[in-house]
Amino acid sequence: GVHIAAKRRILVHCAQGRDRSVAVVLAAICIFCRLSDNRDNNSNSEDSVKSNGSRRDLVYHPWVTRISLQSLTEFVSQRRLVEINEENEGEYYSSGIPSFLIHQLLGRPGKDMLFHYLRSISSSQNESNGRLTVNSNSNEDSGDEKLFATKESLRIALMIIQQYRDKACPSRKTMQKLNRFFMSNLNE
Repeated sequence: GVHIAAKRRILVHCAQGRDRSVAVVLAAICIFCRLSDNRDNNSNSEDSVKSNGSRRDLVYHPWVTRISLQSLTEFVSQRRLVEINEENEGEYYSSGIPSFLIHQLLGRPGKDMLFHYLRSISSSQNESNGRLTVNSNSNEDSGDEKLFATKESLRIALMIIQQYRDKACPSRKTMQKLNRFFMSNLNE
C-alpha cells in the first residue's frame, strides 16, 4: 500500500519469473485492485482496468492507500496470537518489519488476521488527523466476509500479468494453492 500510494513501481522476482513471483503478484492484484467476476453485476472488465493503448492499467481500490505497516502492527498487537520473546523480538532480518509481526502472520490464523485487517481497512471511513482508526473490535466471524479473489478474478489478473510478462505461466499446482488460500474459509 505504501508504494502504491507513492505511485512507485514494485519489482517482484524469482529465478525464472514464471511461477512463484507470478503467484505473489496475482495475490496482490486480487487483493488491491478492482477486478470483476461473474457474480458482480455492477462492474465489468472495462471498469476494472483502464485501457492504455494495447495494454491495460490496473485500478486500485481507494482504501489501498490507507494501508500502512504501522496500522497493521497496531492491529496485530491488539490480537496477539504468539507471545513476544527473544526469538521474535526486534527487526526481521533487515526488512524493517518487526519480527513479532512476521510470527503473528504465519499460518492459517495469521492469514485470517491479515484478511480481517484488510476488511477493516476497506470498510473503515474513520480518519482523524491523517491517522487511520481500524475497528479491531468488530466481529471477525460475521457471515459478511467478502472474498478477495475468486477463480474468475484470478484468471483476469493472470491475463493482465501476461500482457506485461509473456513468460508468466504459473503451474496448475500454484493456481490450486492460490484458490485454496483465498477461498478456504468458504468450505469450512
